Amino acid sequence: AMKKVKISIRICGKTATANLLYVDKSGKTHRSVKQVEKGPGDTRAAVEIKALLAGLQALREPVELELSAPAHIGSAVKNGWLDHWAASGGKKYDGKPVKCWELWEQVHEHLQKHKIGGIHG
Repeated sequence: AMKKVKISIRICGKTATANLLYVDKSGKTHRSVKQVEKGPGDTRAAVEIKALLAGLQALREPVELELSAPAHIGSAVKNGWLDHWAASGGKKYDGKPVKCWELWEQVHEHLQKHKIGGIHG
């Protein structure tokens, strides 16, 4: 069976955090925290996506992923927008470029390796 990992994205001030939670076979809980600082010119959304990316980069193997993230991230993954953007080279349905596409593109690549179990806002 695939490991089940929950990634929760939070932002506080200039720091966005990805909290990773994994319960092993013996029932022991493992936690890991990845933090990303807001850079010059970063929007709040960009920093949240960077935190998600940091969390995904920490996964060493394919897992069943539960995601707790701000709505703009959850919707993009859950509603299939991210797949559409990837297929159209970073363009939205109206042909406009997706904001932070260079980050989203990396998120999309990472997500291909995992099974999405659930997405919460």
